[in-house]
Amino acid sequence: MDTSQVINIETLPDALEEINSDHFVNKPLLDKKIERLFSVTESEFGFYQTHKLPFPREHFLSRIQFLLRTSNIPISKQTICSYCKKSITYYENQIFQKHDILCRSCYLKYLEENG
Repeated sequence: MDTSQVINIETLPDALEEINSDHFVNKPLLDKKIERLFSVTESEFGFYQTHKLPFPREHFLSRIQFLLRTSNIPISKQTICSYCKKSITYYENQIFQKHDILCRSCYLKYLEENG
């Protein structure tokens, strides 16, 4: 592949409306975080436009890895509700570990009070 045509994703315009499909669609884009090239097809670009989604700034694998890291692990654990001290089962999250864990009723009450 001719690396002279590689586009650094940091040079992409902020708004999808400003992105000229002739310059960025089906062109090699570089995700510097993982040093991998990716591209966006014409149909993907059309999907982003139709659904008013942002143009991707990361390689597909990088986005999937982030999604997996922010998902709860499938191993249940026991703890107590931070508010009512009732025993509850929860599923840990690797990214968001430091937070209050509430039972369902306390969580719903919290949402009603705090929006």
